[in-house]
Amino acid sequence: MNTSPPVGKFRLRFLWWLLAALILVMVFLKVPLDDVIAAAGRGRLGRFAAVAVTFTLATYLLDSCVHLWLFRRFLPPVGAGTVFRARGESYLLLALGFVYGQGGMAYLMSRRTGKPVTETAGVLLFLMLNNLMAIIAFPTLALLLLAPDSGLRSSAEWRQIPLWLAGTWVVCAAVVLFWARDWKLPLRDRLKRGLGSTIDRARPRDYAIVISLRALQALSWCCFSWLGLGAFGVEIPLGSLLVLGPIVGLSAAIPTPGRLGTSQGAWLLLFGAHYDPARILAFSLCWTVGVNLCRWLLGAAFVAASRLDSK
Repeated sequence: MNTSPPVGKFRLRFLWWLLAALILVMVFLKVPLDDVIAAAGRGRLGRFAAVAVTFTLATYLLDSCVHLWLFRRFLPPVGAGTVFRARGESYLLLALGFVYGQGGMAYLMSRRTGKPVTETAGVLLFLMLNNLMAIIAFPTLALLLLAPDSGLRSSAEWRQIPLWLAGTWVVCAAVVLFWARDWKLPLRDRLKRGLGSTIDRARPRDYAIVISLRALQALSWCCFSWLGLGAFGVEIPLGSLLVLGPIVGLSAAIPTPGRLGTSQGAWLLLFGAHYDPARILAFSLCWTVGVNLCRWLLGAAFVAASRLDSK
């Protein structure tokens, strides 16, 4: 029996666990774990829990609305109940990471709509592309609008952002251009009947709508993070979070287990030099674990309700 695919998946999963562990080791070498635990103990955990729960519910509603619009636009007909329930159930996997949640959503929607999984995954691939552009729009606008003598723009962390943004925009533009023209390429012809089916049919209006909706979700993430940071005594200006916060969210899309490691590393890199790093890490760890727990409970509730309905 050929065992190479499972072995390959195991190795890839081990790689992500290793990456998370290495980042956390580096983080705690810089900021002692005892300091982080002490900072967590001084936080207003009741207020923080309320913020995390509200964020999870608000994100679920926004997220489900975006998915509903996409599936009705590109794979009709589909009912609102089907999308909202599938998105709720996929939150069990979303607690493990963004990629896992989207994979679960593609599978569930394929089963419940009767569409090929490549087509439902194609809808979500289009969403992921627009999600990336919505996220990098925030620091890009800041790069264009902030005055040269702005404290944020003159910081060491900010100086690396333009090169990263330029490279990301080039990749996004190349993908959009590849699908905007009817190139007579064998690869394009194969992809547009599966994973590329949604991007192939998408028009500028579709991009504008999805980017706007995902930008709204990124905005809500920044606002809730700002409230959560306040519970730990970290007073980062909301404007700074709107500029740099989406980059933290983007780092969390790297499929490390439960978004651990990458999130903490990004928070520390972007804000640790200007604010108490122990409090920053205390917030980041509590946020990652707390929101994952809320998502898992929400997903478990939807799965339980679905099983009751099927009996």
